[in-house]
Amino acid sequence: MLVKRFATERPFRTVKEAHETLYHFHKPETERQANEWLMRYLLRYNDQSHRSEKHSRLADWLANLPAEGVRDMCAWEQYCRFAREPESRKVGVDARIAIGGTSY
Repeated sequence: MLVKRFATERPFRTVKEAHETLYHFHKPETERQANEWLMRYLLRYNDQSHRSEKHSRLADWLANLPAEGVRDMCAWEQYCRFAREPESRKVGVDARIAIGGTSY
């Protein structure tokens, strides 16, 4: 489970960090423009060389699809936890925050 989780979270984090930085300097004017920027980035990202193979990331993904086809990676609720809107939280004097009744 840890390997699958890392394999999906790392590219997600890479895309998220790249676009958060971009949007600090130049915000898209519309949602459509933001989606166009994201698609252009993803196409370039997936066309890059695979980290350990002699082909692109996309070619590696396509070559390793399971015979039964693509399966759901996680429940919708889990996906929503990864792809949620940023939240602002107030930090207490003890440098902890409370989320869902649990202090961190």
